[in-house]
Amino acid sequence: MKQTVAFIISFFCYKFIVAQPFINSNTAGKPAGTGNTYALIIGVAKYLDTDISQLQFANRDAAIFADFLMSVPGGSVPKENIKLLTDHDATKAEVETAIITLKN
Repeated sequence: MKQTVAFIISFFCYKFIVAQPFINSNTAGKPAGTGNTYALIIGVAKYLDTDISQLQFANRDAAIFADFLMSVPGGSVPKENIKLLTDHDATKAEVETAIITLKN
């Protein structure tokens, strides 16, 4: 159940935040869909807190989703526009750094 919720949240974030065209001085006046797409994908299957039940495939699902985004049906998002954080790499500091990096 938690995996399903995590996937739905990831998909929702992708569709309504990441997939929206980013308007700046480089994309202003261009037709929609001609901008760049960026994605921050997080999949945590193993939590340090033992009170949180572990998920089996969240990290693998995140990697598969990143691969999908790089495919033609997924939008051919360049690898350098995707940041994948899984398990122990998905710290608050890494998430904040990834957001800043992708924004710039």
